[in-house]
Amino acid sequence: MIEDDLYNPAKDYSSAQIDIGTVGWASRDEHFEPGSATNGGLTMVFVTLYRGKTPGEPTKTGVAQGYEIVCQMSSLAGARIPPKGTRVYVAIPKGMEELAGAGVIFASVETTHTKRQLADDRVVLDFGDATHVVIRGKSVAIQSSENEFVSVGTPRSGGTSGVTVQAKDGSGGVVQNGVVSWFVASGGDAKSVIQMTPNGVELLQKDSGFMRLKNGEIVALSKGKAAYIAGNTFIGPNPSTGVAALVGLSGPAGQPSLNVFLGGPT
Repeated sequence: MIEDDLYNPAKDYSSAQIDIGTVGWASRDEHFEPGSATNGGLTMVFVTLYRGKTPGEPTKTGVAQGYEIVCQMSSLAGARIPPKGTRVYVAIPKGMEELAGAGVIFASVETTHTKRQLADDRVVLDFGDATHVVIRGKSVAIQSSENEFVSVGTPRSGGTSGVTVQAKDGSGGVVQNGVVSWFVASGGDAKSVIQMTPNGVELLQKDSGFMRLKNGEIVALSKGKAAYIAGNTFIGPNPSTGVAALVGLSGPAGQPSLNVFLGGPT
C-alpha cells in the first residue's frame, strides 16, 4: 500500500475500512462485470480508490488514482450500477482487504439533475436522461395519501394479475389478460362502464342504458327514449334507396320515409 506505507508505516490494516473512490479503472474500458455462473451471479463493479495514489503522479480532478479493486453492490436500495466516474463509498470487512470482491459499494454521490425540484417536502429519484428504470416484483404499487394508486401484478390480497389505475373517487381502469375495463364512479358507485374483450365491447350507463357489440351482433337497451340521428339510415344486409321504411301510426298505410331504407337477403 504505497502511499500509506510511506507516510503511515505503523497504521493497522486489520480492522474494517471505509474508502472513497470512483467507478472505473484507467486500465480498462468496462466499469462492471455482469453476474454469471462463474462469479456466483454477483455483478462486480471496478472501483479505483483515492487511497494508494503513487506519490508524485499528476492529480486528475474528480478521478481517483489509487488502488484498483473489485466491489459488490449493496441491494438494499435496489440493484444499480453507478455510471463510470461516479464517486462511491466502499466498506471492506476486517481481514478481507486482499480478497477480490470483498468490498461493498454502500453509497454513491452524483450530480443532481433536478435541483429545482428538490425541496424539504419532496423526495426526487433521478437516474438521468439516459437511464432506463425497472421496478420488479410480484406486484408493484404507487399510492398517494388520498388513496389514488397504480398497481401492477398480482395483488397481495390475491386475485388475477393485471394493471389497475384508480382515482380517489373510485374512477379508474383494469387491464388483464384479454379484458380491458374503464369506469367512472360517483359516490362510490360505478356509473359509466366500458369493457372490451377480443370479441366484444359492452357499454353501460346506469342512468341511460346498455349497448353490446359481440360476435357480430349489436344489442342496445334504453331506459327512456332512444334516438338515432343521421342523414340516411340503411337497415338490413342489402338495403336499397328504392325500399323505404313506412313511417306513421297507420303501418302499411303510412308514408314512405325519405331517410330510412330497408333491405333483406338477395
